[in-house]
Amino acid sequence: MSNEIYDKFTKSLSNFIQTNQELNPPIILGYITAVSGNRKFADVQITAGSATGVLSSVPCKGFPVVGDTVTVLFIGNNYEQAICDCPRSLPIPEGDLREYYSGQCYNYLDNGNFANKSKRFTGDFEIYEGESFTEDNEYSCLLSECDKNLIFTVDISDCTSDYFKFQMNYKGLGQLNIVCKDTDSNKLIPTLPVNMSHTSKTWIGTNRWVWNYNKEVYPRKSEGTIHKHIQFTITNTSKKVTDTSINNENRYVAMLLDCLLVYDENGDEKYYNSLRDVEDRI
Repeated sequence: MSNEIYDKFTKSLSNFIQTNQELNPPIILGYITAVSGNRKFADVQITAGSATGVLSSVPCKGFPVVGDTVTVLFIGNNYEQAICDCPRSLPIPEGDLREYYSGQCYNYLDNGNFANKSKRFTGDFEIYEGESFTEDNEYSCLLSECDKNLIFTVDISDCTSDYFKFQMNYKGLGQLNIVCKDTDSNKLIPTLPVNMSHTSKTWIGTNRWVWNYNKEVYPRKSEGTIHKHIQFTITNTSKKVTDTSINNENRYVAMLLDCLLVYDENGDEKYYNSLRDVEDRI
């Protein structure tokens, strides 16, 4: 939406509210165009006067679903304090919930966002509470020092594409080593492209405060073998650094990991849950 159209919309909306204050608070009908990952906020398209626009990240009362017609209320006659009253306020049938939640279950890896803490993972790691990449979860994985690792196996038997990818968000000023192995043949799977393939890749952390993103792409078939069961090992290979803020002490660089996703190769960087994650939630 251009600034000119946005200004027209907000002015029309403000005028609408001011001339309808007897409703206290004013009420407008609209429909949901997008829903946040935690289903607490929605983008709602409404019409105010002659202008049409979208209110972004409106807090929701009830269960928001894209396409539903909703009532938007404005607290204190202020268009900046909108609340979306969703029609699905009653308990949602389990079948509807399952269909809604499982619509985009693209992750072959269960518990990739550590919502179930250490379940499905082994290694020398810790579950870190209070910081994560996604807004609807509070856990991530901590590799506190050099040689600490995270290990997990994935069944990619349902993969039908020629390539699969592993992607992750991570935070820290150190480095991580990524290795993928076929657990049936016990052979390492090289990365793509073929002319630059490696059986071990290093990811460099560039910021202590901001989440980094990276991915590796692997062939589903290599050396005549179709990979069905794989294992990833992520190891903190950071070296000790001198901390000038603490008497120049040598310390290890910790690395935080979150949003691990194994899926068919594509250009999408978004994190997705697995079907089992959804079933556990319902």
